[in-house]
Amino acid sequence: MTAWRAGDPSAHGRRGSAAVEFVVLVPFILVLSAAIWDLRVFTAYRTDVAREIFVVAELIANGGRWTSAASVEHVIEAAADRLAETSAGVLHVAVVVRGSARHDGTPCVNDNQWCAPIVTKAFFDYSFPTGTGECGTVARTLPDEGNRFDVHATVLPFENVDPDGAGPKAVPSVDEWVSRNMAPQAWWIVVDSCSHFGEGPRSRLIGRRFMNIGLATLNVSPVMQRRSVWVSIDDLSECVWC
Repeated sequence: MTAWRAGDPSAHGRRGSAAVEFVVLVPFILVLSAAIWDLRVFTAYRTDVAREIFVVAELIANGGRWTSAASVEHVIEAAADRLAETSAGVLHVAVVVRGSARHDGTPCVNDNQWCAPIVTKAFFDYSFPTGTGECGTVARTLPDEGNRFDVHATVLPFENVDPDGAGPKAVPSVDEWVSRNMAPQAWWIVVDSCSHFGEGPRSRLIGRRFMNIGLATLNVSPVMQRRSVWVSIDDLSECVWC
């Protein structure tokens, strides 16, 4: 057995090799750590967004007895302020009711016929913060106030998809969609949100580039678009501001 001696050149070679391996592994370790951190924070953020927009939809839908639309605006603004802490984006809110005609303009002569839903009240462009993130260029997905939904535009998420998945069952036709068969006195609150994770003031404390390096490495987009819908418990005739 050959004993190690001070000044042995092979020992320097081993130490040099370990140093090179360490230098090579450091970037990988940093990216992996950033990816794990990003995914944990991003997953929590996705949950927060889903909860936030559903709460907004439910709260407004239960506000049929409110005396003005100012209360609705306060609810939306408060939600935008909370989302602005860790993201940038925009909120769109609309009151949707049963229309009086189909998409081709043919009148619905009775309550048993399907009708195209329309927007009776719209609250658009509640930005957080204004002018930042990719959501600033995202087109609105809800009609303007007083307009009907387009022929193939859904109100409920995935109402145009076969609920059984791939198989022989056909995708439901438009006249079978729930939103095309609303009750005459029903009204829904629809909340559309687009949020760019990592653009808020909290994110800037550690730097946006570092914050999203893990998501970029795993090819996960920090931009999310979500919709929530809530049916009001009140009749449309009881809602003053709708």
